[in-house]
Amino acid sequence: MERPTMPLTYQYEPLTSDMEIRLLELIPSESENTLRCRIIREDLHNPELKKFGAISYAWGSGERSTSITCNDKDEVLEITPNCSHALYSLQRLTAETPYLWIDAICINQKDLVERSHQVLIMGKIYAAASTTYIYLGDSTDGSNFLFQHLQDMEGKLQAGEKAGRQPEPSEGLVDEVKELFKRPWFSGIWAVQDLMNSKQPIFICGDKKATSRALMECHDGYSRGWRVPTISPAPVEFWLERSKYHTGKGTSAAQILLFLAAQTGLCKSTNPRDRVLALAPLMEDELPPELIPLIDYSLPVEEFLQRFALFLLKDVGLCLLRMVRHPHSQTMPSWMPDLTENRGKKYYDNNMPMYFDHYTDGEKVFREFSTMPNDGKAGQLLVVKALRCGRIQDFGPLIEPVENDDLAILGAARNLYNTVESIRQGANLPQWPGSIRQALRKMNPIRMGDLFRSADERGQEVNGDNAFHIMDGCSDCRVFITTAGSLGVAPKEAQTGDLVCIVKGAIDPCIIREKGPNRWTLVSGDCVLLAAIDEFYEYRTHDEPWRFNSEMMFDLFADKEETLTLC
Repeated sequence: MERPTMPLTYQYEPLTSDMEIRLLELIPSESENTLRCRIIREDLHNPELKKFGAISYAWGSGERSTSITCNDKDEVLEITPNCSHALYSLQRLTAETPYLWIDAICINQKDLVERSHQVLIMGKIYAAASTTYIYLGDSTDGSNFLFQHLQDMEGKLQAGEKAGRQPEPSEGLVDEVKELFKRPWFSGIWAVQDLMNSKQPIFICGDKKATSRALMECHDGYSRGWRVPTISPAPVEFWLERSKYHTGKGTSAAQILLFLAAQTGLCKSTNPRDRVLALAPLMEDELPPELIPLIDYSLPVEEFLQRFALFLLKDVGLCLLRMVRHPHSQTMPSWMPDLTENRGKKYYDNNMPMYFDHYTDGEKVFREFSTMPNDGKAGQLLVVKALRCGRIQDFGPLIEPVENDDLAILGAARNLYNTVESIRQGANLPQWPGSIRQALRKMNPIRMGDLFRSADERGQEVNGDNAFHIMDGCSDCRVFITTAGSLGVAPKEAQTGDLVCIVKGAIDPCIIREKGPNRWTLVSGDCVLLAAIDEFYEYRTHDEPWRFNSEMMFDLFADKEETLTLC
């Protein structure tokens, strides 16, 4: 009796030029449960490049439990279930685009050198595709209802009807858009570049498809200026505000990458390196030569993060400390941000570029720091100039995070303000220490906006515009009071006895913890501190009333400046 022949594993042929890619052509199969394809190679620089569509989808767990048969040799390539589902769906919908690009098949995932190089041209691949098919998963009754509406709307828009003349989306449609945004694709880090670099994005659910234009118009209330009452996922926000993310002359690659990392802080990835690598295709200009060696999947994660931190530090300086709101657990210096964490930092977008300007202009005060070897350990020590502002004496209760929904965020922000206002009016809430209650009662109510990162100059009013800033900046944090009697907000990891200081050139006050003789760990480079030095608030800058002007502070208190080493 003959043994059954084991299928051959597909063997990739190496790509031979910098702009060469693979495309696949789906081949009809006799069985509905079998995927077959032919894989070819093309050069993006070829003027006769075949028309192709790019596929964007959520990878899922990454387990390769299904397969596709390749070429005439019946070679088999193992793929993930999500990749398989996307291809089955596209096979039914894409007769007009016979050639497709999908990362799991068109990139040799076992070849780390090839993977790293394909990241460098990822933006060009999506820009060259005639269409980007964004596969969101199987359909539901709700998604079918939404996509039928979007198809009808696209027909009206193509016929010349104005979006502003369409009926306001019904409550049922709004609910379905909110449900759609909960699908895994919308939280993926690669989804941002996939959408931003696409010529013609098409969203697909099961066997239904809809244009990005119809979805975004519905999300925007058909030009009524409001959006579906849920926080827009990063890919949608970038798409709607894409002109905002175009960089002007004089903005460096490091500044752009730090800004993008802040904006995508809540995005997820299957590979922790992708939290940074997926941002490279969003760069409008060519990557600087010193960044290209960092696009490397073979680097250990912590070495990758350290190299990237030093690359950023060289250009953005101590703005980098702001990315360390919470301490990390990586085996690397505390001042280096762990960009693989999923933390919200979106409120940065309005004021971080202002600080970049100082570094671009080369002002000396923002360059008074240095690095040195870490006593034979991994990473570098960071030597900074600082002013001490007292040690933490006590904390209020934890400000709990809430679900990523407008109404939940608005309710939580109002509850926080109402709680503090009740204390100011005399309520003796036992979970709030007496020292903090007393300080809150003395505080001018307009300072509420300063304390809780609200941009509202009226201080006490909470609305849809500032509630997100409040909760984004204060979730997982606690109000504290220092030995000097100053109020502030610190991450939950801060402890009694930690030192609050102003670091010369940093954007925000920092919290540090003594580790040894002139050795300090950074607990947070992103805390709030009111009246750290009483005289400072007589000199507050008009355009940035809730941020410390460290240059001015060091001019006023130069005699108290000292050198600290962060390890």
